Amino acid sequence: MGLLGTMSAVGTALGPALGGVLIAGLGWQAIFLVNLPLGILTVFLAHRHLPVDRRGPDSARAGFDHVGTLVLALTLAAYALAMTMGRGRFGLLNATLLLAAMFGAGLFVLVEARAGSPLIRVATLGDPVLRAGLAMSALVSTVLMATLVVGPFYSRVRSDSTRPSWDSRCRSARSSRRSAVCQPVAPWTVTAHEE
Repeated sequence: MGLLGTMSAVGTALGPALGGVLIAGLGWQAIFLVNLPLGILTVFLAHRHLPVDRRGPDSARAGFDHVGTLVLALTLAAYALAMTMGRGRFGLLNATLLLAAMFGAGLFVLVEARAGSPLIRVATLGDPVLRAGLAMSALVSTVLMATLVVGPFYSRVRSDSTRPSWDSRCRSARSSRRSAVCQPVAPWTVTAHEE
């Protein structure tokens, strides 16, 4: 658990900064190309170290939970839209989407309880040790994301809300025939330097 939390914190802290360096140095395509060697390494390690799945001819194959997957995808989409739409303002659409996500979460639990091959076995959540571990994991993840990602981004956006955005400064510098170099300075800020 400690190793998982440490790697998550390191990835969350370094990811945006290294992404900014890749974009500034090699362009936005580098963000996608950096995953290519990681994917090849993952396939190689999986092929080398994971055991072969040997099924007998009479073994029944477990079905796929199509309904549960659809309900989960719609629930997560509604939650993501509820949290990101409105640009910092929580309006009626956000509240509606959040209620839809809460309804979807309840529906997902009902669907999984009746599915033959569920994505999540609801009965396992009855174990108090597992519930406590999941609650602690959710708490740790929330604190990590709030302190390393959301907090700095929100405070920077709020403090710069009266200043023009980097994109508008770059456009105005370009339109006035002055050259502008737009580059990331920190994981959550981008500034325009006029030359």
